[in-house]
Amino acid sequence: MVDAAYTDLYVETQHATIRIMRIPQEELLSFGFRRPHAFLRHVLFAVCGTEGHLFIDSVDSQPIQVDYNSIDIREKYIYISDPATEHAFIDIDGLNDRVTYSRPSPRRAKLRRDIVERDGCCVISHYGPELAEAVHIIPHSKGGEYIWRIVELRSDAYNEDDPPNESDCIENAFLLRPDLHTAFGRGSFAFIKVSPSEFRVPNFSMTCEDIPYVANGSPPPIPPPEKRICVININKISDVRLQWITTGWNLTFSGNDDLPPPSLMLIDFHFGISCYRRWGVNDEFLRQYHEDHYKHIPVFSSVSVDSEDNSENSEADSADDPNDPTYSPL
Repeated sequence: MVDAAYTDLYVETQHATIRIMRIPQEELLSFGFRRPHAFLRHVLFAVCGTEGHLFIDSVDSQPIQVDYNSIDIREKYIYISDPATEHAFIDIDGLNDRVTYSRPSPRRAKLRRDIVERDGCCVISHYGPELAEAVHIIPHSKGGEYIWRIVELRSDAYNEDDPPNESDCIENAFLLRPDLHTAFGRGSFAFIKVSPSEFRVPNFSMTCEDIPYVANGSPPPIPPPEKRICVININKISDVRLQWITTGWNLTFSGNDDLPPPSLMLIDFHFGISCYRRWGVNDEFLRQYHEDHYKHIPVFSSVSVDSEDNSENSEADSADDPNDPTYSPL
């Protein structure tokens, strides 16, 4: 491996090649991925929204595609997609604007019931639903128009037959313990969905074999499932109470698997934002992209719940703002 402290990641757009991220090599290797280059490829896909490959520069200026089985980490990679495909970058403000409270409604109460029925318990800690919250992947306050915009920009990269079309939908939520909700809302950790190597669906970059498999805190004595959603501990969570959450921790859905699963498109969008928050270096470029594609979309305002309302509806409309200092988990 080259003696370099950092790896710079570039994206070739239709107008220029831009540096988008800088990752400490020691941090990259600490995840324990079997193929670190495959992880970098997935990170850049999640950030720019188009399928592509990693390339390295050569002496004759013709880029050379990376050998994804190599463990030789270089100082610089360029992510190149089909020139005819327009990138669909993340929104740099995509995890912001979480509201503190919203008024109860039967629709949101039903959403929580559906999520409890599908997930059964906190999908990470396995705490029961009475100790868990329905957590939006993309903040509820962003609203349905924002979800539609993500789908409009990114649907060509996915094969979702019925993509999400509103904020309060089961495809945009998980059941998580309140402290995990807080860390997830900050982008401290995110999720990756992977499949066996012979399928490469839905994640074209990584496979089940690339990510350490952890269930209930230790490697299980059984083979990993054919498809899984697992935790990537991006920000190396500093809270000592949550340091048991390791990369590769398998999510458990113990309820009704006939209900729609979380949207891969939204999972990847959250993942891309979380990665950028950790390693991003080009705020000016992504700020302009936000101005051009997302800023015009209105954000819901914070509305207080009536203090006397302690019904299930009130719980369903619980705070979706673990970053707000006034946030109090249910």
